[in-house]
Amino acid sequence: MKTLVRRPFAGLALVSVLVLVAASVVLASRAGAEESGANVRAVMEAGVDALATSPEVPRPVYGDGIRTAASTARSEGDIEIVDSLLSPDAAEGARFAPPEGAPARVDSPETLLAPVARPGTGPDCISGSSWNVTDSDGDGNPERATHTEVLLCQVDADSDGHPEWRLVVFRITTVLDPDDNGGINRLEISEAASELRDPTSDGVLEESSAVVRTLEADDADEDGQAESLGVHGIAVRASDANNSGNPESVQSAAAALEAKDPTSDGLWENLAVTAYYEHRFDVGDDGTYEYLAAAGGYFAAFDADSDGAPEALYALEAAQESFDGNLDGNPEAKRALLRSAEALDPNSDGAWNDVAVSAFAMEALDIDSNGTFDSGRIAAARLEAHDADDDGNAERTALSAMTIGVWDADADGNREYAEVTGFHAEARDQDSNGVVEHGEADLAHTAFVDADDDGVRDHQEWLAAHYDAEDTDQDGNVDIEDLVIWMHRENGP
Repeated sequence: MKTLVRRPFAGLALVSVLVLVAASVVLASRAGAEESGANVRAVMEAGVDALATSPEVPRPVYGDGIRTAASTARSEGDIEIVDSLLSPDAAEGARFAPPEGAPARVDSPETLLAPVARPGTGPDCISGSSWNVTDSDGDGNPERATHTEVLLCQVDADSDGHPEWRLVVFRITTVLDPDDNGGINRLEISEAASELRDPTSDGVLEESSAVVRTLEADDADEDGQAESLGVHGIAVRASDANNSGNPESVQSAAAALEAKDPTSDGLWENLAVTAYYEHRFDVGDDGTYEYLAAAGGYFAAFDADSDGAPEALYALEAAQESFDGNLDGNPEAKRALLRSAEALDPNSDGAWNDVAVSAFAMEALDIDSNGTFDSGRIAAARLEAHDADDDGNAERTALSAMTIGVWDADADGNREYAEVTGFHAEARDQDSNGVVEHGEADLAHTAFVDADDDGVRDHQEWLAAHYDAEDTDQDGNVDIEDLVIWMHRENGP
């Protein structure tokens, strides 16, 4: 079927308004961002704050899909465990309050970059510190000074030799002055902490955690503005709520911040923040981990001319969740999410010339656990906007999207249903006056159904459409509009 129509400007709006609005919001947001602090150092500070808390891992519920997969590999009793571990509260694992009067705990990954508490000495704690100073020429300006601190705490309330709580903190701080002029050229801080909990006092740990983190800062010209800064941290926590000796929950996190200011003017020319969080869960409490959730993120900013207006910003975040009930390396259920964004301002005038946002999501089931996903869905989209003259009006805005879905409920190789859909739309404003002169969109779709699962398709269909509109005199009313639709259907025997 082919259709050609001419109608008011509303047709073009249906295709282009959404992408135009999205692009203009992104482009216009630069002004607000500048007012709130275009200084890249402010972004760095926000990054440090963000790293102080672990990323939130999305916890979608698989529903019947994961139930089917789990029941294939495990007993029905495990299905209830699967339900519980996918609940928002499950990832927290077992939590135990510190013994009464004990110092504040070292909690990871929530306080990954927060300072470790320094409790005072008492009957259950021993602490000590020492200085190691090097002043080779004896002028009173040490070239190197190192301060070491150690804290050991323990609570054994019933004096049975199995402490209910133990804490170890080790910190080394070093300052360097290689030119021996009394200034500080480099600062180094390394810190490690471990906390062990055995509230039942039976020698089996219900919870253990460890944190390692470092900070390095360099100020070569000793002007008080560091030319480079690095912060890194790793944290791990294991929880054994039922005291079986096999931790049911193991969480780990890592984070890093790198910043460079080679001109030493107080503005970071390069900034990068990376974070990762992972949670493994042992459904059967047998020392193996069937469930995995992970999330990570990356952010980078580049300001080559150090004017406070970055020429490029990049952001990426990803998350995944999977369940492998029979531990054969082939997850029976999996889902993932990936999102990215970038903004470019090559002339560094404070207005973005190019902005792009992308997203990808998938979920899939491998019911017979043979390494091939039998059913699943994939969706992807990308929005782009280009503003060559920096006036805030994009000369070109484009949106592309695609979805794919397949379903093979009994995993026999004959898919009962499948579909593919693709979409692309563009809006152009060549003279950049805020009025779209030309818009177009394309849509393609195909699908089939095999209801009786005999390998013969009962129904198939194809659809293709193209829409084109022009406003030649730029008065806001479409002058030329074309819509072409082609559709074909076939029914099986």
